Amino acid sequence: MKSQHLFAASYIFITLLEITADITGHYWLVYVTKPMILILLMFYAQLVPDQRKPGNRKFFLPALFFALLGDILLMIKETDLFIPGLAAFLIMQILYCISFISDIRPPLSFASIWSKIPFIVFALALYLILLPTLPDLIMKVSVAVYAYSIATMTWLAWLRKTSVSASSFYMVFAGALLFMISDSCIAIHRFLIPIPLNTVWVMGTYAAAQYFIMMGYLKTKQAGD
Repeated sequence: MKSQHLFAASYIFITLLEITADITGHYWLVYVTKPMILILLMFYAQLVPDQRKPGNRKFFLPALFFALLGDILLMIKETDLFIPGLAAFLIMQILYCISFISDIRPPLSFASIWSKIPFIVFALALYLILLPTLPDLIMKVSVAVYAYSIATMTWLAWLRKTSVSASSFYMVFAGALLFMISDSCIAIHRFLIPIPLNTVWVMGTYAAAQYFIMMGYLKTKQAGD
């Protein structure tokens, strides 16, 4: 418990330091602190006792690695690496999806399948709003694929509800929702209109999302185990 509190305090401190550095223009510090957010998560994930069934977390830690790669690519301001960064996060989303599927107990009910609709509607609505501002076909396709993947990831997080403990479900699902908010802020700020203090909203929700997903997924046993 003490190590968990120390990790949480360190994680919050690094996140606040990254946000402050970005707002104040100290980009050298951003280059140090932003990767540290995911490095901290990966390090702590290795320390957490494995309470899950064997093999259930084998896709999860690589997902954190691709999130780290995406962070590094997107923070570089000297050149536009948005598409490579998006690709890295797409791989992360796919690995999260695979990880969440391992928690879901079949068969899915008709209602469970249709529960995907709200997440798809949100992603589609945002995509259609952004579509006229997307510069070329590559960007249009890339954003469409990514929007679908994050909607699917959030839906799969929702489907874990009846298969895992309540604490695991709520933490992972909250993290998935925060991920949608963070990515929506990135897209709106980049392609539509500037968002005041965008870094605060993007990094605040993103760091919280990764924290909740990791803590909920790795530290809680499945229901009935």
